[in-house]
Amino acid sequence: LWAPWRSETPADRPLVRLDVDLGADAAFPPVGNGSSIAISPDGTRLVYVAGSPVRLFTRRLDQPKATELPGTQGAGRPFFSPDGQWVGFAVGATVKKISVDGGAVVPLGTLDGPFAGASWAEDGAIFVGVGGARGLLQFPAAGGAPQIVARAADVTLAQPKLLPGGK
Repeated sequence: LWAPWRSETPADRPLVRLDVDLGADAAFPPVGNGSSIAISPDGTRLVYVAGSPVRLFTRRLDQPKATELPGTQGAGRPFFSPDGQWVGFAVGATVKKISVDGGAVVPLGTLDGPFAGASWAEDGAIFVGVGGARGLLQFPAAGGAPQIVARAADVTLAQPKLLPGGK
């Protein structure tokens, strides 16, 4: 019998533990309330902030060495696109992206406050928290002027994370 109130239970996923030696020269600088490392959605790649001056490095977990992503000096708080082919990051108040294979850095837009984390939607939109009680912005997939999604009066909307289905 089929009942409309019944739903399929999601399949259990196995627990995954990750132990990666990035080498003695990989020191993570402090980044406030964000993170200096991100794991790709499929779990096959890392991107992290290291060096002096700081910049982004990426490493496939099936490879022994990391490679620098050129043009990312000053980068912080990396985050992946849903397909794992792009890395978003901030340099000061500017949000940018770069392909995991390198190439040109693409500026997406400038914030009117400090970058407070981001999350990338399946449709390509990027949701960015802006510190200093400014709110939550949505950048279009191709870049350009962001739209205000939520205003924050007395709090900072930081480290946004999209839920399944883009909610």
